[in-house]
Amino acid sequence: DSYKTGSEINVGTSTKAVVVEVSSTKLTIKAAGVTRSYPRDRLSTGVAMGIAQTNFNDPVMTPFMKAAYLVTLKGDRYQKQAREFWQSGNSRSAKIDADTFDGFVADRYEFE
Repeated sequence: DSYKTGSEINVGTSTKAVVVEVSSTKLTIKAAGVTRSYPRDRLSTGVAMGIAQTNFNDPVMTPFMKAAYLVTLKGDRYQKQAREFWQSGNSRSAKIDADTFDGFVADRYEFE
């Protein structure tokens, strides 16, 4: 990825986080005067959504990328948010059948 010290990530609608340190295993950011470190495989949902919003250059596909991440998390609220992102993507120029989302969520992706 392209993050380095000083890079900004938009977290939520009004918070900017600044990258303090980045390594192959950890991301350290400072937001609202607080410095936090996250293992890269366990980012907070807000930071992960901020990375998607900040980095994906295709505004049509960004909601689908966010939805794909959210369905990997446990909990009904994440499923609900994922569906909302999926629907917002379809309100733009992408038109992906709503049934596709249900199949996407139902699949357990068990490979033999």
